[in-house]
Amino acid sequence: MFEAVLWGLLIFSVSLIVFSKFSHVAAYRYPVRLPVVGHLYLLIRHRYLHHALACLSDRYGPSPLLLYFGSRRTLVVSSSAAVRQCFTYLDLNFTNRPMLLSGIHLNYNCTTMITLPYGPEWINLRRFAALHIFSPAHLQAFSQLLSNRLRVLLRSLFRGGGEGEGFQQVDWRWRMKEVVLDSLMEMIIGRRQKGEGNELVRMIDEAFQMSAVVSPEELLPWLSWMGTRRQMQRLEKELDAQLQGMVDEKRGERAAEGDRKQSMMDMMLDDPHYTDTTIKGMVQNMLLAGTDTTTTTLEWAMALLLNHSHLLQKLHREIEAHVGHSRLVDPSDLPSLRCVTNVIKETLRLYPPGPLLVPRESVADCEVGGVAVPRGTMLIVNAHKLHRDPELWEEPMQFKPERFEREGEGKGHKYVPFGCGRRRCPGEAMALSSIGLVLASLVQCFEWKRVGEEEVDLTEEPGFTVPLATPLLALCKPRDAMVDLLAQL
Repeated sequence: MFEAVLWGLLIFSVSLIVFSKFSHVAAYRYPVRLPVVGHLYLLIRHRYLHHALACLSDRYGPSPLLLYFGSRRTLVVSSSAAVRQCFTYLDLNFTNRPMLLSGIHLNYNCTTMITLPYGPEWINLRRFAALHIFSPAHLQAFSQLLSNRLRVLLRSLFRGGGEGEGFQQVDWRWRMKEVVLDSLMEMIIGRRQKGEGNELVRMIDEAFQMSAVVSPEELLPWLSWMGTRRQMQRLEKELDAQLQGMVDEKRGERAAEGDRKQSMMDMMLDDPHYTDTTIKGMVQNMLLAGTDTTTTTLEWAMALLLNHSHLLQKLHREIEAHVGHSRLVDPSDLPSLRCVTNVIKETLRLYPPGPLLVPRESVADCEVGGVAVPRGTMLIVNAHKLHRDPELWEEPMQFKPERFEREGEGKGHKYVPFGCGRRRCPGEAMALSSIGLVLASLVQCFEWKRVGEEEVDLTEEPGFTVPLATPLLALCKPRDAMVDLLAQL
């Protein structure tokens, strides 16, 4: 989507060439703001917005940048000090979300937990999530659902490879989406996906692609001919029909059979305060936030491990020492698997699932890092830049999970893969547990290697979660010591 913005800006190429000749004069002070496009011309050479903003921070210094992306006033922060100020002293001032097209069309007119402004409705939904989705008891129940689904995946991989006869090729991304989506669906509505699974995955992927911070039309209204709003409206109808079908089906099951499973949707239907729109919004948030971010992190983690095979072997040795090969990895094993945890943390450092987090908006005038910030300014935190700051991290561009063995590493405001402050992602514990369980189980049971001799290409694909540009394919075969156990699944 960001590419579309840049493509639209090519109309201004002649004026940009003229301005570029003198823009360096002001480089030591502040970037020049052009009529209509504002500071968008500074991004035109970059395919990825988080890379473009990182380059601006390198050029103009670590102080917050107050920029104009077309008509949208935006504060970009990428230093630990600025992040700390925004989400401690000024956290209440930055609790709102900007009203974006993705919020209007893909989040029920900004009424979901992710997009609601701070207030009683948001607090109510957040409390519901804390009590009925992310509480320790519900996390344990979800871990059991995920464990059951993992057994199905392990059995499928074992039998698909001739029960240990040789390596087989695995579409890692699809396999991960399948296991995560099935588990989430069972938690949300009490059953795994039926025939709608593939279509639901498509819509989730498309929604994430359209949610990449802002759309071209929001920055430059005259770009409406590009059809971003129309695409969102089409997806809005498709997604709503799918979600309404789930609600109607669940309501019918409850009426006909007295179904009282304690799924998330059951608990919301039990409360007359929640309308169908509220329920659909919560389901949508859980599916979008829970599926794509988790599977993207799992894909990056395995890609990095395949390029660092010694770490893959280190993980296997740790799992063998703590779990053995007479049983599968259990969620209760995860606290003991420090190497697995460190690999996940390092993956999230290098490739946070949302490199620019979810935007905030200032409620009132304030000052951040000496920069006056008017009310209604969109706040973007460049976690990608923050996580690769050489002032904060030793050898920041290297994949070194062992860095997290140091006490206190990854604490504070230099490491924010799940955001921070009042609107920090409430599903952090669920995500970390899910990623750890899936990764540890697959490493325990199978040997993994690259499809070819070349390293896995780590090129990013533009989007909100920035997955691998080329879906990961890997080769696996059962470990000799696990064949007997896998044969019993």
